[in-house]
Amino acid sequence: MLGRYIITCHPEYLNVAYNLLEEGLVDLISTDLMAGNWDPIVLFIKEAINKKKISLQKAFAMTSCNVAKAIPKLTPNTGFIEVGKAADLVVLNSNNIAEVQHVFINGIPVVINGKIKAPKSNWLWY
Repeated sequence: MLGRYIITCHPEYLNVAYNLLEEGLVDLISTDLMAGNWDPIVLFIKEAINKKKISLQKAFAMTSCNVAKAIPKLTPNTGFIEVGKAADLVVLNSNNIAEVQHVFINGIPVVINGKIKAPKSNWLWY
């Protein structure tokens, strides 16, 4: 729930979120579209890691497998890298985790080296 609107207009909310992470009071990290403004979760995670509020491993678990464990019927085929699960993966730059390098949806590369390469613009909806 940390969209750009909150980050830019209400920085105190962001500090509260960082403090909650640091105290171990967060199980899941998600985002919400707020009046058309949003920031990728990886930007929030990057800053939280830089501020030493959480480890990379814990942060990414909170965005993937913890969500799948907490709400198993939401997307029952995702959240883990396992045989039989959807092949949806995001590969980030190891020097800057906010920089998306590759995205695979259902095993199909849709972002390669940071450039959108989806087979066609509406391919997900058909």
